[in-house]
Amino acid sequence: MNAGDQPLHAHSENLARTRLIGFLEQEKSFACEKVLISVLSSPASHEIARDGRLVVRDPLARWIPSLEENMLVMMMANTGLVEARSTRPDNDNGTRPNIVLILADDLDHTLGSVGLALKQARRLIGEQGIAATNWYIHTPICCPSRAELLAGRYFHNLRVAKHNDPGGCMQANLSRIFDDGYFALPFAALGYTIGVFGKHLNSGNPKAAPAGVDRWLVNGGGNYLNPAFAFSSRGTPGVEVTFDNCTGPCYSTAIIGNATLDWIRALRRESTSPQPFFAYVAVKAPHIQDGPGWPVAIPAPWHNADRSFPGVQPPRTPNWNASCPEHHWLVRTQPPMTAQQAERSDALYRSRLGSLLAVDDLVLELDATLGALELRETTYVAFTSDQ
Repeated sequence: MNAGDQPLHAHSENLARTRLIGFLEQEKSFACEKVLISVLSSPASHEIARDGRLVVRDPLARWIPSLEENMLVMMMANTGLVEARSTRPDNDNGTRPNIVLILADDLDHTLGSVGLALKQARRLIGEQGIAATNWYIHTPICCPSRAELLAGRYFHNLRVAKHNDPGGCMQANLSRIFDDGYFALPFAALGYTIGVFGKHLNSGNPKAAPAGVDRWLVNGGGNYLNPAFAFSSRGTPGVEVTFDNCTGPCYSTAIIGNATLDWIRALRRESTSPQPFFAYVAVKAPHIQDGPGWPVAIPAPWHNADRSFPGVQPPRTPNWNASCPEHHWLVRTQPPMTAQQAERSDALYRSRLGSLLAVDDLVLELDATLGALELRETTYVAFTSDQ
């Protein structure tokens, strides 16, 4: 299957000012009094209880177990979300806003990857929107974290009864994700058309689009190069497609980005009064490529990590490669890295940075597409990571 117009990059810096919001350096929860945000669309949809809790009366309330658990969900559900001040964005036709959620995989915060490799994302989303710097992942590991985001529930409400029960993804109960509270259902009830693109759950993803989803191109992470995805549209059986006929290897981030942008363009092209859309865009980067050998992420063929980040190393803090004989036995039994291991660790760090350059391309191309379609003023963009 053709991967579309690779690569996603090379737009000029002369971009109009955007209203993209929500650079979430990690998926974190923060006290609502610290950021002035209107979290719901109208006073009739919520009230503040005497104990300070937010009481929600909205079709999305079932998907939002608590303010602390999923402030991100409440941001995206709201038509009055603002850039850290209590005014409403322009929305002349009174419809709900479009939403784009970009989800990285294992993106670090403290090692500096955001500042080094996601400069366009930082400029277009973080600097012109808000940065939630105190928003913590409840269960910071792969499938449990994604399950919580997709279902809007704490992990103790999603886990299987026993660790070895079938029907689970790293102990996340798949039936509780897809049958009891999948995020697409309340958004579809509000009139959204929904596209899910890229890495979904690590395993157990259905081949056909689940209820509420209109476009489905997903895998469990797969390969950076020539990846395979399950593809489906609403009401159609799913098929597995492998992208392997590019000039050179097809690259996962570009495929996910191109598929997302093609879908958004088609929505505008096919209707004079289209529904609001929700695009869930989940890239593999900067996760390692699974398989034998030293762990490494794989940058896009048009990006070279060594040239882009020559000699760059992870921060050499006092605890880097430290021996800790007084710590817990799991820590004290770990020997310091050898010179070869330290060199490989540095190479892994640079490869992770390199893989993020294509994600930065995706954000830049998304901004350009929203601008060309005159959707910047009515589209909210959030960027975060599963952990």
